[in-house]
Amino acid sequence: MMNLFTLPNRTASPSVPLTHIRVSVAHLTGPGKLGASNGSLIFETAGSKQVRLDTDGLSDILAYGEVTLTCGAMKIIDQNKIALTWLSTNGCDVHGRFTHDHSDRCLTRLLQFQSWEDKRWQLMTAKHIVNSKVESIHSAMRHYQRQGRTIEKGLLDKISASVLRCGEAESVDQLRGIEGYASSLWFGCYSTLFRGNWKFTTRNRRPPKDPVNSLLSLFYMQILHRVVARIESKGYEVGLGALHEFRPGRASMACDIIEPLRVPVVDRWVLAICHQGIVKPSDFETQESGAVFLAKTSIGKVLGRFEEHWHQGNFESIMEQQIKDWIVMMRENVSLTTSRAATYLKTRLVRESTNQGAGRTELDAMQ
Repeated sequence: MMNLFTLPNRTASPSVPLTHIRVSVAHLTGPGKLGASNGSLIFETAGSKQVRLDTDGLSDILAYGEVTLTCGAMKIIDQNKIALTWLSTNGCDVHGRFTHDHSDRCLTRLLQFQSWEDKRWQLMTAKHIVNSKVESIHSAMRHYQRQGRTIEKGLLDKISASVLRCGEAESVDQLRGIEGYASSLWFGCYSTLFRGNWKFTTRNRRPPKDPVNSLLSLFYMQILHRVVARIESKGYEVGLGALHEFRPGRASMACDIIEPLRVPVVDRWVLAICHQGIVKPSDFETQESGAVFLAKTSIGKVLGRFEEHWHQGNFESIMEQQIKDWIVMMRENVSLTTSRAATYLKTRLVRESTNQGAGRTELDAMQ
């Protein structure tokens, strides 16, 4: 679990040890520099405050704003296969990632391409994703209904009908329509759940125009970058999805995997922290463009709370299971396709050997 901490002022005395932090995800707010000393990662801010990051169990580093990296730090990050992502100061945009060498995973990518080109596999996988997403919406609505919140009459029936439509869909385009319809129903319901000074009318982004949308964008990005890092560490091409069509520069596979996580991990938690006073409207600032983001002085506090939520909810394991399910479906499809092709080839060779006495060598090799 990530604990919130305050860095002490750096002292000239060598007898005072550096603050030592052990977390699975480290959030570094710039300006600052990530360096290395005696085999450890050291983050130093512009105010000369330092903290030592324990690499044991450290899977992700998120750097916000101007954070530079020394060669020594690069070596440690690469040796420990730590995912490093540079984000904008507000955390809503990715500026770059530190990638590792996965040239030994060429076969993995070839198998992924083979599945991706199979339209039946795309449909099957997209059905799984949309069904899980719609069921998460249904579960959330039932949760708030049990809490005494008013849910529009007939809304749960419409969501249940969407689940049935998933199973009947004959194309990925139909599934995209079902997912979009269910999401619009959810956000319509979501807008009625906020109270007091918190207002939410509709989902907007790029940029977000109100505090709630700002939080949604920030934490969707948080889970997206984690999924991207896990996919890349396993050697898969993050740009090839099923529900989300291929688009240069988009992590379509990761976008697919986070769909069932959006409501339980982000939406419900954002509603909770707004009503519990963990975040307040005064924690946000509006830019000249109309974009609304968490103020730099508030983002660390809220990110710390999200890490607690992430670990307490065991969402790391749930995310890993989502990725595992995807990989299993892909491998099973490759095995099925290979078996189908082998059966066809075997039958053809038998026919040729019977009719012409040819192909015996190839047939013997396959048996």
